[in-house]
Amino acid sequence: MPTESKLHLILGCWGRIDGDFTSCKSVFNPILRLDESLESYVELIKYLKGLRLFEQKLTNYNAVRGALFTIKNKYPRLGHVDVWDDKKFRLIENFTIVHKFCGLYMDLDFVDDDFFKRYAEERVVVIEPSNK
Repeated sequence: MPTESKLHLILGCWGRIDGDFTSCKSVFNPILRLDESLESYVELIKYLKGLRLFEQKLTNYNAVRGALFTIKNKYPRLGHVDVWDDKKFRLIENFTIVHKFCGLYMDLDFVDDDFFKRYAEERVVVIEPSNK
């Protein structure tokens, strides 16, 4: 049975192949689910519209990084939890650095729960949080 798709903010890269060497096959990361239950939903949607994300992908590296920092700093409390905790934001920031030469982009797309199940099943290395 298919699951309902939900709108997500996506951070991804196009991938990079140098001759016969593949550095990255491209990555698609849903980093924030956008729904009306978010405390600052209306303001965040206005910001994303200002970036023209409902019309096209944001592909300028500096603009993507700037948008991520703006979302983290200007909309820190969506619902009852931070948009991204410090660890998650470090992962996002590191992704932007590592994948800079792949062609970084930010987009909006609909993602269903099955995507997250498939994603977890396809990965070879799964890092679980420690209980320490």
